[in-house]
Amino acid sequence: MALNNLRDLLDDMKSKNRTIEAFPFNYNQGQYAVILTRYKPDESKPHQSAQAKLEFFNLNSGNSIFAYANFSQVNFKNANDFINFFKINVQAGTATIREIFQSFSNFFADFIPTQTKKDLDIIYKRIVATRLEPNSPNTIYCYDVRRNGKDKAGKPNRRSVENSEKAKILRPELYEKFKADSNYSFFFSDNPSDEKTDAEIIREVTNRQ
Repeated sequence: MALNNLRDLLDDMKSKNRTIEAFPFNYNQGQYAVILTRYKPDESKPHQSAQAKLEFFNLNSGNSIFAYANFSQVNFKNANDFINFFKINVQAGTATIREIFQSFSNFFADFIPTQTKKDLDIIYKRIVATRLEPNSPNTIYCYDVRRNGKDKAGKPNRRSVENSEKAKILRPELYEKFKADSNYSFFFSDNPSDEKTDAEIIREVTNRQ
């Protein structure tokens, strides 16, 4: 089993109700951020063995390539895209594509953490936040916490898993204040001047009650 740490990381993410994690990866003189995402229970997979979605984000160019991982290796959709993205020098007759993939997976395995990181560096926080809500990728500045109202049956609406995860990563102390009440959602803007402190947001929420 090549990706020995993957099972431990996924178990840790599940126990902490985390859907996404980011960590650094250096390969072939390039620096990357790896965004690893758990599959949702009802989400379709590219292969029945797939355990996690991967995005390799080039920290210099801003380009990405996507893949999935099982417990044996990393799998890319297109071999040429993989080779070009990581600038791999393939010499005729030296190795098959399968061998290159396996070598890459073995190298990558050492970068997979066994546990989620409590406090991500700011660059990883922002990358993760943009992936959690792709329809509004630049909204990373929290300015309010509001109730979601009720559904047609009169039951309180619950905030999304993605919204919880985003608040947990970007505003962990504020998240702790409101995490117990899932009727609250966290609101983010793409304008830095809209951002408010925890104290300002808590005061506004209190004044509405």
